[in-house]
Amino acid sequence: MGYKIKKLNKTAVLVLTGLMAAVVCWFSQPARVTVDFLDVGQGDAMLVRSGSEEMLIDGGPDRSVLAELGRVMPFFDRTIEYAVVTHPHADHVRGLTAVLERYQVKKLLVSDAGTDVSELVPLMRSARAAGTEIMEVKGGDSVRLPNAELDILWPPTDKPPLSGRNNDGDVNDTSLVVRLSAFCAGPPAAEPFGCPAVMFAGDASVEVERRLLAGGSRLSAQVLKVGHHGSNHSTSSAWLAAVSPAAAVIEVGKNAYGHPSFALLRRLLARGIRVWRTDLDGGIRAVLTGQGVKLSRPWFGRVR
Repeated sequence: MGYKIKKLNKTAVLVLTGLMAAVVCWFSQPARVTVDFLDVGQGDAMLVRSGSEEMLIDGGPDRSVLAELGRVMPFFDRTIEYAVVTHPHADHVRGLTAVLERYQVKKLLVSDAGTDVSELVPLMRSARAAGTEIMEVKGGDSVRLPNAELDILWPPTDKPPLSGRNNDGDVNDTSLVVRLSAFCAGPPAAEPFGCPAVMFAGDASVEVERRLLAGGSRLSAQVLKVGHHGSNHSTSSAWLAAVSPAAAVIEVGKNAYGHPSFALLRRLLARGIRVWRTDLDGGIRAVLTGQGVKLSRPWFGRVR
């Protein structure tokens, strides 16, 4: 009897070891590039995983980003290589302070057009205390990831004219507008739709879109993170024509602003763009491969 029990235990250990190795492999070796649009309510938070590195773009309005990161990151991974602040509004910034408490963030990227805004003060203080390197970036800069590149399209070096509704100008127009492109398996010309890409528009207004359209930057992307949570003051018809996405993701929660606007939804529908919404779909994952981009609701996402 003792021999049988010993043999059974040895078999069980081998099975459990195999299962654990499979789980570690599953989480630590994601598809070439993934983008998780996190469900943080009325706010933005997107996690890019490229090879062994992560980049968190915005952190949402509160600590809910921690639960969302726990769903999409391996439990043993407590390092985020890059955190990006598109602009210093609470629904994009406040969750990042909590992230700095839980994770080692190596570099914090902020727009050089908006580092003196009060909403950033506690975040910058926490970053310095944690030993996180703070980098001011602008249009023309880029960040290289193992299998992808993040190109910063806005704001320009001369800083944007702020047309705001108060004396401080419109902080939304200092938003970092960035384009993430995965490296192609072969020459870009050989790919049926070009190298797969995702456009992140922050909360930038139609005026910023107009200036980007006139600037000659490469704007096409298979997936568009819709600007300003679906506000009618962003995502113009001309912008949609230039980006030409197959899918659009709206990061939005319960709100009193009317986001997303019916006019914006009509513009998306008119172009046949598949719409994903975090308030309806929960967390959304985009997988960028040599065959293009595939969006889905991960099985571990929040139940709706």
